[in-house]
Amino acid sequence: MMKSKTPLTALLCAGTMLAAQAQTTPGPRVEAGLWEINMSIKSQTGKAEMAMRQAQAYIASLPPAQRKQVEEVMAQQGVKLGDKSSTVNACITKEDAERGTIPQQAGDCTQDVLEKTATSMKVKFSCTTNPPASGEAVVDFQSPTAYTSRGIVDTVVLGQNERVSVEQTGRWLGAECGSVRPLGK
Repeated sequence: MMKSKTPLTALLCAGTMLAAQAQTTPGPRVEAGLWEINMSIKSQTGKAEMAMRQAQAYIASLPPAQRKQVEEVMAQQGVKLGDKSSTVNACITKEDAERGTIPQQAGDCTQDVLEKTATSMKVKFSCTTNPPASGEAVVDFQSPTAYTSRGIVDTVVLGQNERVSVEQTGRWLGAECGSVRPLGK
């Protein structure tokens, strides 16, 4: 879409990370397949929301053929942008679900599980994306097909440090991922 990653990209990458390697405590069980993740954000200064609006305006300003191409690529990945909330589809492989791991979305992120129970996880993450992002999140699993999470992401938005609250709901859509690539691949 754009040559460099936007603050929106960093938020989407950080926002879709759920957990890392399974530890000795059994963690939540999740279904493999296609997940729809709805994210809402609230920043201290409103700049993250402004960056989302700018990304939308950028796409709208593209020549029709290029805009159509960008919108098709986004639709294939299940990405829908909103001012304060966005939706992204994510694919979890059967192997990752069986191992109790959910890989991170961006390969340039690391994450640690701070706490894990049968129904929740607390994770800490750090991404060397441009701009960089780091934070913590708590993920509560209502079932193998639904979760909610809340987290804090520290990043740079429009050239200034910003702390963004991210709330998510995730729901399993089905076993087949279609054109959506598995996370971490």
